[in-house]
Amino acid sequence: MQFTKEELHLLKICFEINAGDFYARHSLFTQYMKEDLGFSENQTEKLFKNIERKFKEDA
Repeated sequence: MQFTKEELHLLKICFEINAGDFYARHSLFTQYMKEDLGFSENQTEKLFKNIERKFKEDA
């Protein structure tokens, strides 16, 4: 999957907003990941950190 520079920028903004939202990050997204993929809270948090690292590397 390829994204344009502008698409990546928009995704980065969305991620930063959601990453700072405690409810979304620690409750809502965790619930979705558990229901959809059987992920634990720790696995979901690890995904967040991996995505954040990739965005920082790309910057």
